[in-house]
Amino acid sequence: MSEIVFKSACPIMGCINNEIQTWHHTGCPSDSHEYISDQAIVRCDYCGKKWDFFATQFNCNHGGDKSEKPCLRKAINVFSCLAAENEISKDFYFRVVRSLIDQAGKYE
Repeated sequence: MSEIVFKSACPIMGCINNEIQTWHHTGCPSDSHEYISDQAIVRCDYCGKKWDFFATQFNCNHGGDKSEKPCLRKAINVFSCLAAENEISKDFYFRVVRSLIDQAGKYE
């Protein structure tokens, strides 16, 4: 299993914010980092918690203070853009997309 710093555009369907940003979760400092594995598991470097990508609530100010769960189609698009811009390797891209597809079935 490999992992990278989790940075991406917002993976919420309908969000028009395409800025690539790093993420942190509620309860940890804003300068903490989340990592994502090729198995679509997110890990906080501050508190050590781990969770499935599709269990994440995202808030990039796309709807005020409203947090939403990611959409599979948008998540794949986000990672496709990262791969196209050489932000992630093609191998990591293919593994994480397969994991996202498998994981999404548990959350729909």
